[in-house]
Amino acid sequence: MSRSKFVEISEGIFRELGFAPPSMLHEDSLPLVMELEFEGKSFELVHSPNELQDKILIVCKLGEMPAAERVHGMQEMMKENLLQMRVCGEWFGINAANNEIHSMCHKSLDELSALEILQHMKAMVERSVELRKRIFDIPVMATPKISDYPNPLLA
Repeated sequence: MSRSKFVEISEGIFRELGFAPPSMLHEDSLPLVMELEFEGKSFELVHSPNELQDKILIVCKLGEMPAAERVHGMQEMMKENLLQMRVCGEWFGINAANNEIHSMCHKSLDELSALEILQHMKAMVERSVELRKRIFDIPVMATPKISDYPNPLLA
């Protein structure tokens, strides 16, 4: 039942976006992944028949974490996870293989339509763009050195 609901929602998403749904050939015992571009971001919608069968995992790929910002970025993502999990059930993580930041959440297959998933995906993009801007596009304040302050005695 859950697999057919995932396929139904996936096909509905294609239709909502104005595309004919592709044929979905799959092995029922393996996870099924739908990849798509939406609102300028790459997404994966994942259904696993063995784990959380009644849920869909939505993954928004946010791009690579800047190397110079890894420690700061990871700290900020962990802080954000505390808030996001309480507010909307999303969390941030990093794909260790390619250093890519992901925003993720589980949603119940029984409670959502294709349009509702697209609306949720749009909100994920908005929150993710804001987070990325806040963490990486704003310069990290450097700790001032004593030499940064003028010495009135030497003036």
